[in-house]
Amino acid sequence: MQEKKAHSITLSEASSCRLIWSSGVTQQSEELFSRIPRSNLLQSPAYGQTMARLNNQRLRQAVILMDGEQAGIVQLLEAGLFNSRILGAHLDRGPLWLENYGSPEHFEAFLEALRRDYPKKFGRKMRFIPECEDISPNTKILEERGFKRASAPYRTLWLDLRPSMERLRAKTAKNWRGALKKAENQGIELVWDGQGSLLAFFLAGYQKDKAEKKYDGPSPRTLSVLTQAFLKRKNAYIGCASLDGEPLAGVLIMCHGKSATYQAGWTTQAGRERCAHHLLLWEALRVLKERAIDDFDLGGINETQSKGVKAFKEGLGGTLVQTPGLWT
Repeated sequence: MQEKKAHSITLSEASSCRLIWSSGVTQQSEELFSRIPRSNLLQSPAYGQTMARLNNQRLRQAVILMDGEQAGIVQLLEAGLFNSRILGAHLDRGPLWLENYGSPEHFEAFLEALRRDYPKKFGRKMRFIPECEDISPNTKILEERGFKRASAPYRTLWLDLRPSMERLRAKTAKNWRGALKKAENQGIELVWDGQGSLLAFFLAGYQKDKAEKKYDGPSPRTLSVLTQAFLKRKNAYIGCASLDGEPLAGVLIMCHGKSATYQAGWTTQAGRERCAHHLLLWEALRVLKERAIDDFDLGGINETQSKGVKAFKEGLGGTLVQTPGLWT
């Protein structure tokens, strides 16, 4: 992990909400992030640092205070052109709240503070994917603060990992359990890597799968750099399934705070026939539980995905969460 540098800090106040901004990652923000329930990958410090470096952007984080008490955290990436006279700010899947915070009233106070620091003006653009419920009070607040909807709502599935493996299995769909049982009887070998020895192998399978199926997703280069950053923090797992030396499937999982994200995966035709991905993801739950991860983000689902991918994620028994999507 990189040594933390000195950071400039400024304060912004609006209504009962105060945003304490810092440039880069601080020890305070790392500690606060570790306490957030259902923290997501895009708001994690490691993700912010990596994407800022990759895209030549500036990372900013803020501790959110409500009535003087720590309530949450948010991070965004700034991009400046022409000596920063034109500024773009990307706030993806934030803010994140501690327990007992995150109501529409808190969200409204947060947006007032955010607009104070990032007012609408010529030459400044903001991309905002709010991490809040897609309900009319929240969308009305966004519209009142000058944001316009730019996409359909974002949907993902969260799986609570605190129940036992037996209870988790009972919550899966019947056909999902059937596929898992089939895979368990195939003699499939699973290998888990938290050091990076399987990264090149995984990326080769990912690149081939992505090219063949033409789905959206990070480039192999971006995924490689991001994975290496998480591996350095011991926050990534690469799982690979094979049978008699033949590759069947691979998954990449990234941990952040008390949560984890199913970041990428691929399966060969032989792997599909043997339901290898079911077994791989099921055993991933065991790996994450041993690490005391509470919540598992299975990744976004939408109607443009293949029915198989959507059904596969839904069959694991997660809770559907819908947020307002992209606003500008």
